[in-house]
Amino acid sequence: MGKTGNRSGGIGVGHLCILIGALALVMALWMLERFRESRRDRAMPILMYHRVGLEGNSPWCVPVETFKHHLRQLKDQGYVTVLPADLRAHRRWGKPLPSKPVMLTFDDGTEDALSVVEPLLKSFGFQGVVYVITGALAETPETRQPGFMIWPEVRGMAARRTLVIGSHGHQHANLIVNAGALKAVAESHRQLGRHGIWTADFCYPYGQYNVGVCSAVNKAGFTTAMVCEDAVAHTGRRLNLMALPRVSVMGGTHWFQSEIVAPAPRPDPSQPIAGPIPMRIRVSHEGVPLMICLRLCGSGMAATDGWLAPADAGKGPSVWVVPESLAVRAAAAGPLQVQVWDRHRLFRLDE
Repeated sequence: MGKTGNRSGGIGVGHLCILIGALALVMALWMLERFRESRRDRAMPILMYHRVGLEGNSPWCVPVETFKHHLRQLKDQGYVTVLPADLRAHRRWGKPLPSKPVMLTFDDGTEDALSVVEPLLKSFGFQGVVYVITGALAETPETRQPGFMIWPEVRGMAARRTLVIGSHGHQHANLIVNAGALKAVAESHRQLGRHGIWTADFCYPYGQYNVGVCSAVNKAGFTTAMVCEDAVAHTGRRLNLMALPRVSVMGGTHWFQSEIVAPAPRPDPSQPIAGPIPMRIRVSHEGVPLMICLRLCGSGMAATDGWLAPADAGKGPSVWVVPESLAVRAAAAGPLQVQVWDRHRLFRLDE
């Protein structure tokens, strides 16, 4: 009879080493990709709202129909909402963000966040953040402070997750000039935890902060914080979780009318023209003054072309001079149309 050799049913040492090496390579490649993702620079507007409702021509209150229009435009442009927790995960281990991220924030914790904002966000499939002033939140309807939510409503909102909860301080006092208010930052964190809301997200009252304030807020348990810089945030190396800039969304009602105006006639037609006659745009505006951006549109112009530099739009008419290079391109693009946008080119304002 022939002899048969002994064969082990297990994995050989060589195979095990290959398997471990392959797993290590996969892990290294995964970590490298996460590192690259955490350093990838992309624009990420963080929008700052206060109230949404009907308060006349207040710069702090966006009309409901205007807010709906904002959400519709964001949806049509392909924006996807993110939350502060997404930014933490992106920064710490490279969690991928959407190609067009946007964050919607609402300050103070007023009742319209519950009655208006939450159902509208849900209808568009969006999420947002409400930064509440914990000292303004009462326990019962009978002790409610006018215009603010109460704790049971805040807890319900936190559970539904369409709007997550952050802190806007305990008394909404300037943390730079008020040492007592700075001590109360920890109290706002404690109050939220006492009501079962565990958050690491803060918004500096009045947007005011310095190195000492930032350190104290971080020590109190917060790892993201919003400022009022009126700028578009960027991910990557520029992302500072404790000083996130926001785009100020101005409230009030606005009415715009724009037209391309013909050059003024020369006093002496017999004299030669000293240079090219500039193209001008006249814009009429009624409402709260704000910064706007104009865009010249023609059939032959790309979506990224035709923009003029932002400028203030107060009440009454203003005249904008179109740079010669843009005027030449626009003149060759067929019939022209003027569009009015906000300064960050997120919302069209004249629709």
